[in-house]
Amino acid sequence: MSGEREFTLPIGLEFDGKLHRKGKIRPSTAMDELETQEEDSIRFNNRLRDIVLLKRLVTRLGEISPVTEEHLENLYETDFIYLQMLCEEIDSPHSRQQATLCPRCKKEHPFDIFTLFEFEKA
Repeated sequence: MSGEREFTLPIGLEFDGKLHRKGKIRPSTAMDELETQEEDSIRFNNRLRDIVLLKRLVTRLGEISPVTEEHLENLYETDFIYLQMLCEEIDSPHSRQQATLCPRCKKEHPFDIFTLFEFEKA
């Protein structure tokens, strides 16, 4: 599928004695959404929806492929939110640009939402 993108998680997943931060993710399709909704685990716990969907979309995380629900469940919240936002960015590229209203000058100031996740690389 075209449109697959590389990413680097802000923190990363420790697995098998290694830290996995770099990966690849692909855009979601209508079938991804439909099949995610049909998963039995979703019927009993709707909060698992994003984990099940990301399992389909994240094609690689470091040396991990395929990425499983267990891998995603063990991500730090920052990394999980990053992947959710990345999915939204891939599926709707214009959603990346945001603006905030300054309480002092009352002007809107644009910013790129992914700059919030730029950490120093250890």
